[in-house]
Amino acid sequence: MDRIIDAMLLAVLLFLGCSHTEHYGKRTSASDLPFAPLAAENEVKELFAEGDEYRIGTGDELKIDVYNIPELSSKAMSISQFFGQVVDENGEILYPIIKSIKVGGLTKKEAAQAIEERLKEFVKDPDVTVEIVKFQSKFYYITGASNNNGKYSITPTTTIMDAIARVSAVSSGTTVTISNTVYLKRADKVIPLSVTEVSKAQADYSKVRLLNGDTFFVPPASAERVYIVGEIARPGAYQITKPDFTVIDLIAEAGGINPITAETSEIYLVRQYGGKFLYAQMNYYKILGGDIESDLRLQPGDRLIVSPTGLASYNRIIQQLLPTFQLLESATGAVQNTISIENTLR
Repeated sequence: MDRIIDAMLLAVLLFLGCSHTEHYGKRTSASDLPFAPLAAENEVKELFAEGDEYRIGTGDELKIDVYNIPELSSKAMSISQFFGQVVDENGEILYPIIKSIKVGGLTKKEAAQAIEERLKEFVKDPDVTVEIVKFQSKFYYITGASNNNGKYSITPTTTIMDAIARVSAVSSGTTVTISNTVYLKRADKVIPLSVTEVSKAQADYSKVRLLNGDTFFVPPASAERVYIVGEIARPGAYQITKPDFTVIDLIAEAGGINPITAETSEIYLVRQYGGKFLYAQMNYYKILGGDIESDLRLQPGDRLIVSPTGLASYNRIIQQLLPTFQLLESATGAVQNTISIENTLR
């Protein structure tokens, strides 16, 4: 009977060994993951690229002056509360002599040149200047957990800092809460902006001009959670408890990693930007050593994965099947005892 049991155990272990080699023993490297590498600042850096000069649009009001010809200036043509010419839905303005001219989509300089070209038919060497005195064609939006939600006009000097400054905390009784992260949606990109980095002068958005349609979403503070799974004492979801909540903070909150069963050089941070996922591979001991590049500041929704070693994966399966082995051994022991008693009685 002992030989039969030994043979059965050997067969099970051989099966597990094969299964482990094919499935559980595979070491996942960064190149195997179906994600793009994480460069947390790439999207933000794109914001600092020099933007296009402001272009005139429907609703903007223009002040036009022709040097030495005051009768052709906007002031001479002002009606009621309007100081200048308002750009209509076709992108055109009404103007003496030339009747109407299209300026929508042009910069101030281009609009002045276009008016000069038309005036040359009636005036010798006209010198035209164009100023925008009212901006009503481009807007940005604030939504989410802010008291100042709404639609705001964009001028040539309106920056991301202006929008962040408008964000107001939502209060509930005596409690005032505000998210550390504000999300900027620009076209098909969603870019997280750290309010803390602004306050600590680690980021300066005062030079980044806004574009038409930029939308700022302020999540509720209660939504600022991150997740950790794998070879950790207490896997689960954790609240971001401070503005500079980093990887080491999350690991500490979760009770620390298991240095025996965890693959300390293969800790992965998975982050979502809009519709795509990015990852960063980190080394636990570098994080403990104070490596700033490894100990990344976490953002809401981040997922930290502490990978197991190949041996840990194998041992976990053995532990799962151990109760079966024990039951089998118990049953075998009972049979052996019965046989022994029967032999004694004989």
